[in-house]
Amino acid sequence: PVADAVRLSNLADRTAAGDPVASLMHELQRERDRTAGFIVAAGITGGGNTPAGDALTAALDTDRKVVDAAVTEVRRRPPATGSSQNRINDAVDELAQLRAAVENGGLRQRAVFDQYTKIIETMLDVLLDSTVAGASAALNAELAQNFRSLSSLYRLEELEAQIRGRLYAIATATVFGPGEFQAFADLRAQRAQAIAQF
Repeated sequence: PVADAVRLSNLADRTAAGDPVASLMHELQRERDRTAGFIVAAGITGGGNTPAGDALTAALDTDRKVVDAAVTEVRRRPPATGSSQNRINDAVDELAQLRAAVENGGLRQRAVFDQYTKIIETMLDVLLDSTVAGASAALNAELAQNFRSLSSLYRLEELEAQIRGRLYAIATATVFGPGEFQAFADLRAQRAQAIAQF
C-alpha cells in the first residue's frame, strides 16, 4: 500500500539522518582518548616537549580536524528535528570551550574525560531518539526490535570507547591514577550489563 511505502520512506530518512551524528560521535570518542593521553603526557614531561609529546600533540591536532569535518557534515545533513540540531550545536559550543581549557591546562585529566563524555552523550541521546522514533514507526515487531537492538548497540559502543580511553590514559601514565581503577571497574560492569541486555 501507498501508506506503508510512505512510512518506510520516512523510516529510511530517519535512519540516514543519524549517520552523520554516529560518525561525529565516533570521532569525538577518538579525540577524547587522545586528549586524555595528551594531558597525562604533558603532566609527566612538564609540558609534553619531547618527541613522544610532540607526536601526541600532532595526532591530537589531526583528530580535532577530523571532528571539525564531522561537525560540518552534521550541519550539512542535520537530524530530522530542529531540537536535535540545537542540542548538537550546544554540545559543539561546549567542545570549543573544553579544547581551550585543555590547551590552557585548566582541567585535570579525569575532568576533561568526563566533559568529553558528556558531549558525546548528547550525540548518543540524539541517536537514541532517532532509534526510538524508528521503533515506533516500524511496520512490524521484528523491525521495531531491530531498532531497539541498534539503540543498545550505540550504548554498548560508547561504553567500549570509554574503556578504551581509560586504558589509553592509564597506559600513557603507566600507572593507575587516584580513582582510576574503580572507574575502570565500573565501566566494565556497565559493559557486562549492556551485553546481557542483547
